[in-house]
Amino acid sequence: MMRRLLLSTAALFVSAQILMSAPALADYAAAEAALQAGNISAAVPLLAEEAKLGNPVAAFNLAKIYEDGAAGAPDFTQAATYYRIAAEIDTAPRYNGAALGAQAPQLIAAAQMYGQFSLGRLYETGKGVPQDYNEAVGWYTRAADLGNIKAMLKMAVIQREGLPGINPDLASSTAWLQRAAEAGSVPAMLELGRAYRSGIGVAPNAQEAAKWFEGAAAGGSLNAEFNLGELYRDGLGGQPDYVRAVEHFERGANGKDAPSMLALGDLYAAGQGLPQDKVQAHAWYSLAADQGAANGSAKAATLAQGMTQQELAAAIALHDNWQPKAKEAAIPAAAPSAPVAPAPASAATAPSPDLPPLFEESAPAPTLAPAAAKPPAETVLEPGTAAPLPTSTPPSFDPFAPADPFDPFAQPAPGAPQPGAKPFEPTQ
Repeated sequence: MMRRLLLSTAALFVSAQILMSAPALADYAAAEAALQAGNISAAVPLLAEEAKLGNPVAAFNLAKIYEDGAAGAPDFTQAATYYRIAAEIDTAPRYNGAALGAQAPQLIAAAQMYGQFSLGRLYETGKGVPQDYNEAVGWYTRAADLGNIKAMLKMAVIQREGLPGINPDLASSTAWLQRAAEAGSVPAMLELGRAYRSGIGVAPNAQEAAKWFEGAAAGGSLNAEFNLGELYRDGLGGQPDYVRAVEHFERGANGKDAPSMLALGDLYAAGQGLPQDKVQAHAWYSLAADQGAANGSAKAATLAQGMTQQELAAAIALHDNWQPKAKEAAIPAAAPSAPVAPAPASAATAPSPDLPPLFEESAPAPTLAPAAAKPPAETVLEPGTAAPLPTSTPPSFDPFAPADPFDPFAQPAPGAPQPGAKPFEPTQ
């Protein structure tokens, strides 16, 4: 707990040497020193003094201490009190930020928008404040308007699913996804692509769906590769393009994405986009079953009925010796694929930096306006390569299917999972 707290507060403080150069700021410097020494009990009263002066960074960190119970039992009432100080910095007497050094404007803005997000979470769950969904939505909206992508995604979830007294609004949900996607959120790009494909809150548009899936795939989303494969297989622009479908399914399949493995097996079995090959199809079905595909084993068994003993032996060997092999050439650009992920914001226009990863999305990349990540190397199934199955599982980029069923933005560490709105139930 102590290490998680220090990790979560480290980015909120500037150098102690800078702070100690001004004797009048000794309380804040002492608070920092106490936190870095792991002395939470000493840090709490010092942070409280700074919070009384309107220091939103101190208030935010003190709120996290109370919420996480780092100084004892969790105290959500105190957490709400100090989150409010951080959240309402724009309505309180202006804090001069001298104690925060040169980064004061960015740190104050970050503490404000995360204070607003956290206060919304407390109102949504009724912890430390009366449960009030409308109040929660108000705080989430304020945080989102300051550029908090987590708040944008939260609003997308609430508007998609609704809450007691708040009816679903699919158009509003998709609009929030659009804002988050345009700000660089890979999970939002993925879900926005699904919205355009299925017509959720917008008119169905396969070209727009492909564009956003391309952006998510460029950010590393295997699920986006699968969705792109489906679009091309089913006829993006009118006619099926099985060759491009194979390329995207291969990327997903060789990242151990079970639906992609299954789909690739189907194309091998039917000879669509590549030569018909029962051995390859059987191997991919079996690999899909290994990754949890419910019908992978059944498909393999059905196919096996029309295979020779030699073919079955080859399929089993192919499965047992599977190892991804990177191709040299990347997938060529698809017709509808304009770059989606925004370029990094300039220094003059860059939004306030995120606070530490307390509520990060389920992605390893930074949250605010990241550059598009380099796509993973495409790989293919090669027979005769004696190597074990990879043991690592690619990270999930879907915030609507988290490990914690209550919070689509939870991350195992640092910080404890936080309850939130009901997650999406994405369909493959």
